Order: sequence, then structure tokens, then C-alpha cells
Amino acid sequence: MEGGSDLDAQIEKLLNVEKQMRLAGDLAGTKKAATEILELCFKAGAWKTLNDQILVLSKSRGQLKQVCFYVGRNCISPVSNAIY
Repeated sequence: MEGGSDLDAQIEKLLNVEKQMRLAGDLAGTKKAATEILELCFKAGAWKTLNDQILVLSKSRGQLKQVCFYVGRNCISPVSNAIY
């Protein structure tokens, strides 16, 4: 996959934003950062990275339950569309 290090750098930057939003208790900001991370992986076709990021986001300490629900719900549709 070309641009893998660029993808990793973008994900790392967004994970830092997500952490700041999560620790501040900002639900909307956390959802937005998580969604952008997953969209980057999906658009790049980086399925292993997508899976890893879903796990990272869902297991983050103090992660808001609404964000876990949102991440899971929004990953099902694009992935199932890509498979079928």
C-alpha cells in the first residue's frame, strides 16, 4: 500500500485529537475524530489498520459509550458494502 506512513501519520494526529476530546468529555468532537480515523482507513483500503483502529477506539480508557456505539454502527455499513 502506497502512502502507508502518511496514513499512519494522519491516524496518529487524529488519535491525539480524539484523546484530547475524550478527556475533555466532548462527545461531538470525539465522534468526529473517530469517524475521520475510520474513514481514512476505509478509503485507503487498509482493512487490517481499520480493524486495529476499531479496537483501539473501543478500548480506550474512559471512552464514551456513545462513541463505541457510533463507531460500531458506522463501520458495519461501509464494510458490508465493500464485501458485497
